[in-house]
Amino acid sequence: MPLTRRTLITRAGALAAAGLLPLPAQAAAPFTPLAPSQQGKQRSVAVIGAGIAGLVAAHELKNAGFDVTVLEARQRVGGRSWTLRQGDVVEHLDGQLQNVRFDEGQYFNPGPARIMSHHLTLLGYCRELGVALEPLVNDSRNSLLLLDPARPPVSTRQARQDFKGRLSEWLLQQPLPAPHAEALRSLLQTYGDLDGAGRYHGSLRAADVAFPVPGQPATSAPAPLDWAQLLDPKLQAALVEDAVPEYAASMFQPVGGMDRIAHAFARRLAGNIRLGAVASAIHTDEQGNRVQWQEGVRHHDQRFDYLVLALPLPLLARLQHNLPAAVKQIIDARQNEHANKVAWQAPRFWERNDHIYGGLSRPHDDAQLLWYPSDRFNSAQGILIGAYNQGAVARRFAERSPAEQYALSRQAVEALHPGQGARLQTPVAVNWARIPFSEGSWPLEHDAPPPAVLSRNHGRTWLAGDGIAYGGQEGAANSARHAVASILSHVSRESA
Repeated sequence: MPLTRRTLITRAGALAAAGLLPLPAQAAAPFTPLAPSQQGKQRSVAVIGAGIAGLVAAHELKNAGFDVTVLEARQRVGGRSWTLRQGDVVEHLDGQLQNVRFDEGQYFNPGPARIMSHHLTLLGYCRELGVALEPLVNDSRNSLLLLDPARPPVSTRQARQDFKGRLSEWLLQQPLPAPHAEALRSLLQTYGDLDGAGRYHGSLRAADVAFPVPGQPATSAPAPLDWAQLLDPKLQAALVEDAVPEYAASMFQPVGGMDRIAHAFARRLAGNIRLGAVASAIHTDEQGNRVQWQEGVRHHDQRFDYLVLALPLPLLARLQHNLPAAVKQIIDARQNEHANKVAWQAPRFWERNDHIYGGLSRPHDDAQLLWYPSDRFNSAQGILIGAYNQGAVARRFAERSPAEQYALSRQAVEALHPGQGARLQTPVAVNWARIPFSEGSWPLEHDAPPPAVLSRNHGRTWLAGDGIAYGGQEGAANSARHAVASILSHVSRESA
């Protein structure tokens, strides 16, 4: 997601508090599959929702011998872990349709698109299920930042180097702590690329350096940015994002699209998943669960020994249920964030002209972010995300027609890559607040630890998803594993 000042400050701390990032005293635990057993033999379980949380729960419960039924309202698995390809259709809640017209082999992840190296659970399932991964370049020093629409953009490389240079120069003018003053002085001169007098005049580190070519002038250092430019709030994210765990290397993506993970789970669950099954009511007690759902014109009403509710909390709030009042109060108040992406197929002008291979650029208008592809470098065509926004900006953006969203995205690309906006083709816009059975991107409350009551069972019902353990797919998968472990413990106690 785009980094705002608020998320830069709070995001990593909130995820750590939720147990999803390592703390100094809490190292990330290696992924280990839950031990297969036959504890669930002759017991039934329903899983409502076939997003990552539901798929993980169903996979592990099936391995444990349960008779598993997955109810998914959509006609596909994966939930927000979604990949669009040629021939797909994007439908919004107002009935508006967009046909995806990318070339064969091109794809777009409108939902999650990155797997961080500390997402050990998701990486572990990719290994277990045989999902091939490739590196994702999230941080390109050649990406562009538009500080002033009247001036050319600057590169992330220059912004970071000039900040280091200016900061090092200033620090050298302050009293340095003994007994390490000389060592620190030497380090700052090297770190900031200062001259012998401790002054910063610019650096080749800030340039897109080319090796000398006969007959052409050597690369020169660009004029350094001044403090007023470097302290522009629009630069904050670019200066620090590579240190924020959610943005830091290494990163990966499934080869061919993020939905490869969901499809791999679905293959293991063949015969267990019912698509187009819209749950309407659940009732839970200490003896079991009653689940009602609709498939087309057919109404179903069935008993299950156990139940996992793995759907976004705002959608769960609409089900008829008898969950405790404390849980109902929480889920009734839950909201999902607004987020949008606009994707284009285009010739790879960003690689050929600007030497940008993956990464993020910032036009600093309502588009908020441009995101360059990390697959098939140097091929003829690629999918460029020409807008990725969230929050209040995303709410306003989604109120516009698709044509207006395309136009704003094209303008953002043109602002950073003059003359290239006209080369963008076959756009598609995904407004997550308007996607059926999602109605939002991630929990609006993702900067605060989830209430502990949500991770406990209520009767024979457990909740799972990124509303229970924030952190996107990783949080969803971890919440599902927690639910499965708790169900197995319940079975053991019952059998004792």
